[in-house]
Amino acid sequence: MTKPIACTPRHSLTVRLLEANDVVSYREMRLEGLKDHREAFSSSWEYEAGKPESWWTERLEMNTVLNYR
Repeated sequence: MTKPIACTPRHSLTVRLLEANDVVSYREMRLEGLKDHREAFSSSWEYEAGKPESWWTERLEMNTVLNYR
């Protein structure tokens, strides 16, 4: 029988809910994801890039959006 190996985590992970005041960084992160990994989204960079800040703020207010580091 093998013995479990105890290990100390090398990294910590922080997860937080994005709020309306995170709109600028949220927009940047999402547009980067849309540009670099279009296959992971059901939208497109072209569709979202021209949206006004109010559209982005509404997305954050109406949906649960998490950010992790």
